[in-house]
Amino acid sequence: KSFVKENKDQTQTKMAELWGNNITQQNISYTCQKLGITRKKKLTDTRKEMKHNEKLSGKKSQKLRRKEEFM
Repeated sequence: KSFVKENKDQTQTKMAELWGNNITQQNISYTCQKLGITRKKKLTDTRKEMKHNEKLSGKKSQKLRRKEEFM
């Protein structure tokens, strides 16, 4: 657990490289799972991203229009 805490900003692949001894990313993943250590994805504002993408494309997707109708 202490190794993961010390390297919390690293990817599992990078942790495996740092550990050495033929440890793979899957070994790190399995061990974290057994220890109950989870890694959360960064939260993003999906609505803001969609609006930004609309500006780039110049049109709304059909799925987005339907979603806005229900709001």
